[in-house]
Amino acid sequence: MAKLLVVSMLAMAEGIQRFIEPPTYREVNPGGTVLMNCVVESMKGECRWEKDGVPIGLYPGKYEMVGEKDGDCTLRILAASMEFDNGVWQCQVTASDFKQKDTLISDGAQLVVRVAPESVEIRTREPGYSSLHQDAEQDEKESPETISGRAGDELNLECISVGGNPAPTLYWYIGDKIMPSKQTQENLKSDSGSWKSVSRLNLPVSREDNLAKVRCEASHDALEANLVTNRTLDIMYPPRATASTTATGVLAEGSTVVFSCSAESNPAASISWRRAGGPVLTTESSFTIQSVSRDSAGRYECIAENILGLSKPSSVDIQVQYAPVIVNVGPKTTVESRTGEKITLSCRAQGAPKPNYQWLQQLPTGEVLVRGYESDLVIPNVSYDHQGEFVCGAKNSIGEVQSDPIRVEVRGAPTVSRLTVASEVVVRTGEDANLEVAFCSNPEPTQTWNLGPVGGQNTNIVLTSNQRHGRFVVDNLTPVLAKDCYIAVLRILGAHPSDSRDYVLELKNDHGIDTHPVKLVVIDTQVSQEIFIAIVVGGILTVLLLSLIIIYLVKADKCCRTEKNEKQEAGSDRTDVESCHSSVSNHSHNTVLPPDALYGIVNKKSKINPDHIFNDSNEKLRPDLLPSLSRSGSPNPNLVENKTNYNDLCFPKTSNCGSMKRKKQRNQGVDCQLTNNTYGYINYLNSENAANNFVSNKIYE
Repeated sequence: MAKLLVVSMLAMAEGIQRFIEPPTYREVNPGGTVLMNCVVESMKGECRWEKDGVPIGLYPGKYEMVGEKDGDCTLRILAASMEFDNGVWQCQVTASDFKQKDTLISDGAQLVVRVAPESVEIRTREPGYSSLHQDAEQDEKESPETISGRAGDELNLECISVGGNPAPTLYWYIGDKIMPSKQTQENLKSDSGSWKSVSRLNLPVSREDNLAKVRCEASHDALEANLVTNRTLDIMYPPRATASTTATGVLAEGSTVVFSCSAESNPAASISWRRAGGPVLTTESSFTIQSVSRDSAGRYECIAENILGLSKPSSVDIQVQYAPVIVNVGPKTTVESRTGEKITLSCRAQGAPKPNYQWLQQLPTGEVLVRGYESDLVIPNVSYDHQGEFVCGAKNSIGEVQSDPIRVEVRGAPTVSRLTVASEVVVRTGEDANLEVAFCSNPEPTQTWNLGPVGGQNTNIVLTSNQRHGRFVVDNLTPVLAKDCYIAVLRILGAHPSDSRDYVLELKNDHGIDTHPVKLVVIDTQVSQEIFIAIVVGGILTVLLLSLIIIYLVKADKCCRTEKNEKQEAGSDRTDVESCHSSVSNHSHNTVLPPDALYGIVNKKSKINPDHIFNDSNEKLRPDLLPSLSRSGSPNPNLVENKTNYNDLCFPKTSNCGSMKRKKQRNQGVDCQLTNNTYGYINYLNSENAANNFVSNKIYE
C-alpha cells in the first residue's frame, strides 16, 4: 500500500497517465442503456474503446462519450442488443506524445445483454454421460412425460436450460421439497453468445417415491417468473399384499366368512390364496366360505406377484369354536419305571377356545387324584404312589374330553409306608399283639422279623413268612387293594410284659432292602384292676351308708309331727322309700325305728324283677375278659346276640332290696369266667379256642 502511494505521488509529480476507474462488469436488458465507466488521471492522449478486441467508433445514438470533464472516457451504449453489444469491452488511452510510452489499455470488462433462457427440461442420463456436449439433433428430441426406475435404484437426472444470457441458476424439487444444493451445474457459451446450462441430480428412489413429481426451475433476472419443468416418477417395486376377512372374533360352526386381498405394487400384481402350507385355493382377490366348520379353522395366506417378484404372505386366522379333541397322548399306553426315576406323560389337544389340561390318576382303590394342570405331566421322582392309570382331560367353554388311560407300572425296592404305619403298639397283659407293617414292593419281597432274644436265649430269633416260635407267629404277606402293596404281620399271642421291645422287619427283593422297627409296649394291669374294684366297692358302700342315714333322719322327723299334720297326710300316697319298709307304721312320737327295720318285710308288691336291675347295669368288664371279638379283631358273629352281663359273671341274683351284700357266693366273679395260665395269657395253642380267642389290634380291608 505504501509502495502504491509512492508510485502515485511520483506519477502526479511527473504527469504520467493512469486509470482512476477502469471499466467493470455490467448487465443491461435488451434495448436498454448502460454506461461503461473509464476515468483517467493526467490524461493527455485520446480515448478509444474496443469490443472483443475490435475498435469501436463513436456513433451518435449508439455509442457516445460522456466526456463531461477532463480524463472522463466513460462510454454510453444505447439500444443495447445481444448481437452488437454483448461481449468484452476495453478502454484505451493513447500516449501523451510520441516520445512517451504511457499508452493505457484496461482489462476486459464483460457487458452482458440479458436474455431470458428459452427452455428448461429434465432428462435421464447414463452414468458418465453429459448432455452438455450433445449434438443439436439430440437436443431437439422430446423428453418423456415420466421417468421410470426401480425401487432401490439411483436415478441420474439432468436439468437442461438453453438460450439464457447470462447462464440461469437451476434448482431441483421433489414434490414441494427443495433438494439440497449439492448438485453440480455446468455452463457452456454458444457461438451466438447465449448459454447452455446443465444441473445434475443423483436421486435414490423407493416405493414411496412412485408417482412423485420431480421439478426443475431456471431462475434468471430477465424472467418475471422462473421457468419450470415437471416429470412424474414411475418407480417399479415388488408387491405388498394385505389380507382381510369379515370374521370378527371366534366363529360358530355354520357361519359365513369372506376373504379379501389387496396388493400394492408397480406394475400390477396377480393374487393367489392358499391355506398355510397347502395348495392354491383360488387366484381371485376374494372368495367366500359359506358354512365354516372346525376343519375350516386355521391360517389363510394371500400372496401377490409381479415381474419384480413375490410379496411376503399376508395371513388371517379363522377360529371356529368347538370342543377339545385329543390328538396325541403318550409316550405309550403302558409306562414302566423304577422308583426314583423321572417320567413325562404328554398330552396334546385341539380346541377353540384353547383348552385347559388336567391330569388325573385313578388308584386301584377307585380314588381319583389330580396330578397336574399342564399338557406335560412331569413326575421327577417315581414312587409306588404313582402306580395306576393316568388320564389326560382337556376342557374349554364348549366341552371337555378325556384321553385313553396310560398305565404306569413301578418296580423297585420295598418301601414301608412310614406315614401310616404305627411305630409303637400298646397292649395289656394277656392280650394278643399284632405288629402290622404296610409297604409296597415290586416284585414281592421276602419278609424277616427279628424278635430279639426270646425266653432268656442269648441269640436273636428270626422268623420268615409262615413260621412260628412259641407264642410268636409270622403270617404270609397279605396283599391290599393298592397294586404291589402288602401287609406284613407278626402276631404275639398272650403278650407278657417281658415281650416289650423293638421288633425289626426286614423286606428284601432284587432291587433293594428296607427295614422298619415296631416297638411293643405291654402294660401289666393286674394290680390296677384290684385297686379299681376296691374303689368301686367302697364307693357303693359309701352311697348306701349315706342313703341309710338320710332315710333314718326322714323317719325320725315324721315321728315328731303333730296330730293335725298326720291327719292331713293320712290320705296321701306313700313315698317310694317305703317300698322296702315294713307296712306297720309306729305312730309314737318318741319311738325311733332301728336301721334294721328298713330291711323288713315289704307289703307292697313290686312288679320289677331284681334280675332286670343287674342286667341293665352299665358297669364295664375288662376287655380281655370279654369273649365277644373274633380272632381277626372283628365282632364274633356267633356272639352278637349274647351280650355279656352281670349274670354271666356269676354274681348272686338276690338283691336284698338293693344291698350289695352277698350271702355265700363270695368266691364267685371273674375267676369263674376264664382260667389263666402261668404267664397270665390265654392258651391259644388249643385248637378249639384259637379261632374264637384271637384279638386283632387293627382291621384291614
